[in-house]
Amino acid sequence: MNVKKRIAAILTAVLCLSVVPVPCAQAANINTISNVADGGMSHTIVLKSDGTVWGWGSNQQMQLGTSQTTDETSTPQEIEGLGNIVAVAAGYDFSAALRFDGTVYTWGGGTQSQPTAVPGLTGIVSISAGQTDLLALDYKGNVWQWTLGGTPAQVPGLSQIAVIDAGGSHYLALTLSGDVYAWGGNWDGQLGLGDTEDRTTPQKLNLRNIIDISAGQSHSVAAAYDGAVYAWGSNTYGQLGNGTTMDSPEPVKVSSISKATQVSAGNDVSLARTEDGKLYAWGYGEYGQLGTSGAKLTQSSPKAISGLPGKATFLASGVYHNMCVTENGVLYTWGRNRNYQLGNQKNSNAEVPQRAFDGVVTAENYEVDVLAGASSWAVAELEALHAKDLITPMLWSNYQNDITRAEFAHILVTLYEKVKGSSTSARGSIQFKDISGHLFESDIIKAYRLGLTNGTSDTTFSPDNPLTRQEAATLLCTFLAQIRNISIPERVTSMAYYEDAGSIADWAVPYVAYAYQENILQGSGDNFNPLNRLSREQALLIVARVVNLYNWG
Repeated sequence: MNVKKRIAAILTAVLCLSVVPVPCAQAANINTISNVADGGMSHTIVLKSDGTVWGWGSNQQMQLGTSQTTDETSTPQEIEGLGNIVAVAAGYDFSAALRFDGTVYTWGGGTQSQPTAVPGLTGIVSISAGQTDLLALDYKGNVWQWTLGGTPAQVPGLSQIAVIDAGGSHYLALTLSGDVYAWGGNWDGQLGLGDTEDRTTPQKLNLRNIIDISAGQSHSVAAAYDGAVYAWGSNTYGQLGNGTTMDSPEPVKVSSISKATQVSAGNDVSLARTEDGKLYAWGYGEYGQLGTSGAKLTQSSPKAISGLPGKATFLASGVYHNMCVTENGVLYTWGRNRNYQLGNQKNSNAEVPQRAFDGVVTAENYEVDVLAGASSWAVAELEALHAKDLITPMLWSNYQNDITRAEFAHILVTLYEKVKGSSTSARGSIQFKDISGHLFESDIIKAYRLGLTNGTSDTTFSPDNPLTRQEAATLLCTFLAQIRNISIPERVTSMAYYEDAGSIADWAVPYVAYAYQENILQGSGDNFNPLNRLSREQALLIVARVVNLYNWG
């Protein structure tokens, strides 16, 4: 039931379907993969390459799109009344499909025997179905929510959303800049907010640079830009993957997983797909949903799923069964099979992947523009940074916002580690009292220990203060001095080229002069404007010039 807009390698900005009248710049576009299969409590639906939808398993609630008296079917049946479908979703006992024109159809739940258009929804690019509710994402980045047969309402407080997912009774949304929001039921801490209180409106988690999310029954999973996986909520069966069975209302890092690009969560089980097409599972495995021989009730750390011929390109979960699509368009399923939901003509559980259906869409890709919102004159240089993988998701939006001291420290650390080819330790603490628990705490510690940045006093860093031009010149030149092993001249003979040179702080003068001489950061006209704030866009352009100047990346 984990349906979302899958992002192939990195998170993006606003989705641009060819059928939706939204212009997309050609620079730095990447592809997202449509959801091509999904499972509910005891049924499975899949999207064929010809745009038709097929289903099998239980039909007790008409979730296969027919009012026929049969309660279940072991062979795939085409769901009539649909065509030109681009994505599918399965709730517990109902189903949904997204048509190419941005309209949504639902059926099942004991009330809808045939696909029925959801009124009032247009311009939709992604759908997700949970236990009772559905989510839809429109091309503007807004999220809509409703119960089957009800009227969709816009979820307040969300914008620039790129990925959505509905769980048992909680819901997740991922922004184009890698932030995660959660709302709904929270009895086991599945919202990841540090407590077990329900939320009626979305709340932001203390996570960053996330590229994929998945909501299970009472836990959640996320994949990060660096390939790590995080999980939170119920952990009765080890579904958080940290080697314990203790619940956690805050995200914890899953052990022994790297280079993950996609995650999926079912009922007490978690899965991940890595960039090389391998699958891993952990958590509850009574019915074989862990994908390995010898069904286990509890598995608290990830283990590889074997037996797939070729790479997996797509991953999804039902309640107690899972599925993937390989690069040649074949759907494989495993786990519970009481109602023939695995599609292998049997009704016995399967501990290893079973070949279920051929001809599945493997690359229903849509172009997206990661530079939406950037000024036209900045696109070329920002595109070059993206091409070199030097802009992390959290900076992929709101290009006109002021950049903060913490964000700039993050940029410098990211660039430093890219150039050096190794990570930097952030263990321990430093004397700044105002960074504890901050989203960029580890980067601030790294930047300070590397000598790339300093504080605004002996005990404060002021992480959320906007960065001024003279601060940017100082930090950037300090960074260059460290990484290139050079000295910034302390004595400046003249700065007559700036009419406002007298307003530049004494501590910043050598760095402003060096930035001018190296053509890294200069003024506008005859003034440097030292106290003016830098936007994200301006800061990234400065980094782009430095990268180009020294041929990094």
